[in-house]
Amino acid sequence: MKKRILACLLALVMLVGLLPATVLAEDVAGPKVYVDATKGDDSTGNGTEGSPYKTVGKALENIGDNATVYLADGNYSTYAADKSEQAKYCAGKTVTFVGTGAKSVNWQIGAKVPDPTLAGTEYNGDYSFDGAGTVTFKNMTLRSGKVDYLGFIRPFNKIRQKNADI
Repeated sequence: MKKRILACLLALVMLVGLLPATVLAEDVAGPKVYVDATKGDDSTGNGTEGSPYKTVGKALENIGDNATVYLADGNYSTYAADKSEQAKYCAGKTVTFVGTGAKSVNWQIGAKVPDPTLAGTEYNGDYSFDGAGTVTFKNMTLRSGKVDYLGFIRPFNKIRQKNADI
């Protein structure tokens, strides 16, 4: 009988011991930002679920570290053809992009149609995350031009895909 009481008490202590760790794990997560290519608005949206931004670029302007960006159905990109105009998002920060599914969310990496006159250069390279920490894409399709795909250039740590089609 004493062993059963001791085992129950030990189980209760272990359960109570895990509760603070679970609460702290939630506090470590960064901000949540919402983007909707169809219903969002960059001029009046504030990145909340009820008032999303229209573009990823707007959502990333002042993004916090460890942020999660939720993407509604649609097509997204941070690429700009002129590299001097291409913003460098998330420098030194970790960010996760979460789509609604590989069939409903598409992320275009680099130019949709590569310019063959610029072959041999980084014309199709996407500098959007130059200097970023870890960038993770979940539940979406990643797309690129078919010629000389160069992908994202110089993220500080790495680009990860989880449940993302390429």
